[in-house]
Amino acid sequence: MKNKKAFLLGEYTLKIIIGVLCLLLLVYLLYGLYSNSKDERNLKMAEATLDELVEGMNKARESGNSEAIILNPGKWNIIAWPYKDRYGRPLQCGISNCICICVINEKLTDRGRPKTQKFFLKKCDSLGVCEIFDEEIGTGGSPIIIEDSPLEIGISYQNNKFTISRK
Repeated sequence: MKNKKAFLLGEYTLKIIIGVLCLLLLVYLLYGLYSNSKDERNLKMAEATLDELVEGMNKARESGNSEAIILNPGKWNIIAWPYKDRYGRPLQCGISNCICICVINEKLTDRGRPKTQKFFLKKCDSLGVCEIFDEEIGTGGSPIIIEDSPLEIGISYQNNKFTISRK
């Protein structure tokens, strides 16, 4: 005859395992929802920040110099395309010059060497906002990291080229 207690122990163990797996699935789904809403919130902040930057660039086009105050989102970067050389741009830019605010929450160097253009391109395509310009745009050879809020940006316009830098 089989032991009834051993049979019940296995049944309860199975219920506990299924309960724990259900809890883990629930936590995973909640984290996914939170992460997705956080990305959407940051993307909206990046769009507003880009609008502020574009407004400053339009003022610089008229007067030669301007500035903008960047408030959000932290750990994002302002990067001008084409970056460093003449090929490769985010999908939002097509073949035009553009300025983007992209999430790059990693170090910008890899063992002391700057990250590659491909790295920045992938980041801007995955989560970033861009604005197309006819003029060439430069950020001093490297992205501008939005770390400290507020961040003051200086914008100059000479010879059909924008230069954007920290103040």
